[in-house]
Amino acid sequence: MATYEEIYGKRVKEFDSDPTLDSTYEGQVWYNSATGTLKSVVALESFTSVSALGTARDALQVGSVGTQTAGIAFGGRTNPPESFKNETEEYNGSGWSESGNLNDARATGAGLGTQTAAVMAGGDTSGGSPDGRSDVEEYDGSSWTNATDIPAGRYGAMGAGTLTAGIVAGGATGTYPFTAQSTSFEYDGTNWTSGGTMNKGRWMGASGGPQTAALFFGGADTTSSPNTTNTESYDGTSFTTLSALPTAVTQNMGSGDTSSAVSYGGGNPSAVTTAFTWNGSSWSTSSATLGTARDEGSSSGTGSAAITAGGSPPDAGLSIAEEYNNSINTITAAAFSSGGTPVTSPYFSTVGSGGQSSGLKMGDSARSGSTEEYNGSSWSEQNNMSTGRYTGMGAGSQTASFYAGGVSNPALTFLTEVENYDGSSWTTAPGALPASVSGGGACGTQTAGLIYGGLLTAPFYRQTSTTNEYDGTNITSGGSLNTARRGGQSAGTQTAGLYVSGNNSGGSSTTTNVEEYNGTSWSEVNNIPSAVNFGGFGPLGTQTSAFQFGGVGGSTVTTSYDGTNFSTNPSLSTSRTEGGGAGTGPGPSFFVFGGTPPGATEEFNVATETITASTLTTS
Repeated sequence: MATYEEIYGKRVKEFDSDPTLDSTYEGQVWYNSATGTLKSVVALESFTSVSALGTARDALQVGSVGTQTAGIAFGGRTNPPESFKNETEEYNGSGWSESGNLNDARATGAGLGTQTAAVMAGGDTSGGSPDGRSDVEEYDGSSWTNATDIPAGRYGAMGAGTLTAGIVAGGATGTYPFTAQSTSFEYDGTNWTSGGTMNKGRWMGASGGPQTAALFFGGADTTSSPNTTNTESYDGTSFTTLSALPTAVTQNMGSGDTSSAVSYGGGNPSAVTTAFTWNGSSWSTSSATLGTARDEGSSSGTGSAAITAGGSPPDAGLSIAEEYNNSINTITAAAFSSGGTPVTSPYFSTVGSGGQSSGLKMGDSARSGSTEEYNGSSWSEQNNMSTGRYTGMGAGSQTASFYAGGVSNPALTFLTEVENYDGSSWTTAPGALPASVSGGGACGTQTAGLIYGGLLTAPFYRQTSTTNEYDGTNITSGGSLNTARRGGQSAGTQTAGLYVSGNNSGGSSTTTNVEEYNGTSWSEVNNIPSAVNFGGFGPLGTQTSAFQFGGVGGSTVTTSYDGTNFSTNPSLSTSRTEGGGAGTGPGPSFFVFGGTPPGATEEFNVATETITASTLTTS
């Protein structure tokens, strides 16, 4: 019997256990003597659900723009009633953040370029009677500006290349029955010139690659036979027909170039989950499928790593996003998982402290002074506070925290007292807040804490902008917030604090205002996209890596802050408001708990990539 070496001309290493795997093992074969198996590391294809778009929509840009870790989605439509969108959102590899809007809202415009240098050409603003716009806009990473019009108006054209070396091909004009176009136009960043003619006119296909190695695949050619399997490449001068897709599809998404590409979703005629991969000469059906059947979504990336977002059905538009990976790594997306349930019912502004494996719950709705510690899997009761209360402001660690103000029994008395926790018991501090306050923010440590905002009772109920610094013993005045409020999310330290959103005028009124503290004064920074009132209480992260969750009415929405912008994050599995949370922000030591209605603990697990060996078998 021939050996592996005789057949393939390569020796097979023998191990008594699988080696520690890294990228160098891709394609290598070894024999595991303990299990009696041949093993190797091979690339696997997968789609993974990731953080959703902030604005649900379909009919976004046509063409792949940006990369998987620096993606972009712009334009689009919702229906009914029909509404064209001008929103732009950027993807950073974990979540979506809002950026500058298009000057003109539109759908199905040709997209090309990168996250910091993109082009939107043509499009549709009249729905059932598409108008085939000719106007063009350029994006610089923050805002859109009008540029030279494309020579002929069209919608559903496919874009590829860069801002200074781009191409827009195909598209449709007129009203029903639509006329598919085969002409193309090249863009140098200033002017448009005629390019080669496609061998098959079509619109609403997928595309990607540079101007000199662009790939166009799928799309619609006529209204009576709308789907096509056609694939064409462009070399900077002319189009060449290549091997066809396995199945005709239109309004598909995809990315890549003439050497490697991926197509996924689309109409056939209903939306499908199917994906196809291109190896430079032919297409094959992928073993991976979209988690949700859809078409008309956005695309960014390459043939081996892409991100798609939005799409339809329904016509109202989707916000879901999925990453595609063809890699030796097994991708596990960031997500929340269930943790232990607190002993007492912790809702209505419970404050947290510490990290995921060393957490602390302070205060409870019964105003009993309940205190519980969390070890990463379960909660255990500890000694109660000296004064039972809730809606106070607290921060620190499991063995050294403080809790200030809040509301106690009887008669819902507002407090000024500050207490310290040493990991076992509570002690009343000599210093006290200058005024009775509840529902504000706090961050920092027991010996360098910051307490800010909240609700005052005298001379009448009102929000406050007051900031106090705490050294473990005494309270001293700090700089005032620019916007007085309570019920916001806090993060950071005494010299680098953060306060996000909150209630700024009583009732259910909320503000999108976000402020940072530098140890002396507060300054306003970029707003959170949507105002949140009474979301999570407790310090969650740092000034440059923070997390916000939930809100009034009960919400599963979560957002993260990177020191400049807010982006979407995986949703909570349980909607909640007025719950607690603590940790280092988006990361493995972050957890949330309680809330209204009462909810169990949820732990945030970051995305991971692991290399797994495959067993080789004969057939």
